[in-house]
Amino acid sequence: MAKVELKNPVKSLTGILIRSDPYYFRRYPQSGGGVMHIVQRRPNRSAHTPSPEELAARIRFGQLFGREKHLAYLERVNRNQLTINFQEDE
Repeated sequence: MAKVELKNPVKSLTGILIRSDPYYFRRYPQSGGGVMHIVQRRPNRSAHTPSPEELAARIRFGQLFGREKHLAYLERVNRNQLTINFQEDE
């Protein structure tokens, strides 16, 4: 982890700048006011095997906020969006 002082700080600089970048930015408030930027190395989780508890938590999250619930929401929002009823002026 490293502290970074930017010459021209961007107020919303956070996260990964490039997908292949091995580092990401975090912002922390300073006690005297302002923001401190910290650069952290991204963890390599490609060989990570989830524990049974972690896997169960992932499944619960998927059931609560997953694709099925999202698709039901989109169907509700986009109902009759594909048909446009034009009214003819008389």
